Amino acid sequence: MKDNGSGMNILIISDDRHQSGLLRQAIEQRGIECGMRRIDATNAACNYIRRAAPRGDNVAPDLVLFDLTQSDPDKLQVLKRIAFGKRRSPAPVVILTSDVSEQVLDHAGVADGRSVMFEPTELSCFLKKMQEHHRDRFKRALGVMYELGPILVRLPRSFVNRPETLMA
Repeated sequence: MKDNGSGMNILIISDDRHQSGLLRQAIEQRGIECGMRRIDATNAACNYIRRAAPRGDNVAPDLVLFDLTQSDPDKLQVLKRIAFGKRRSPAPVVILTSDVSEQVLDHAGVADGRSVMFEPTELSCFLKKMQEHHRDRFKRALGVMYELGPILVRLPRSFVNRPETLMA
């Protein structure tokens, strides 16, 4: 990810390239100025986030979008390492959810006991807030929420229930 100057730097953690492409498109269509990078939900994502200082053309993310729309136990373990506990991401983590994954989060014991899980916000509302506020103001607001726990954002069904996924 390269520092784009005035915009935010967003890391998208998703194994689904098509879905992360749709997310990029939604962000760009809103006119939100940001640099984006996608990485798979693996230990590599944990290592990328935890680097103390950016090197070369890499920049620490201002915001992490973690795709947890499917109930995958491996992703849940990566999410625990990134969004919860003492070694969690220094950047606010937004968990992209669906009806299925919200139920999994409720029953999986993901929260560390101190974190508060917010009610999911719709993606369109979240993007509108990103668009309306200056980068620094939006980052401060996310920082306050970060202290309470991960932020849940519900993706539209059109992102999650694509015809090619239903046929597979």
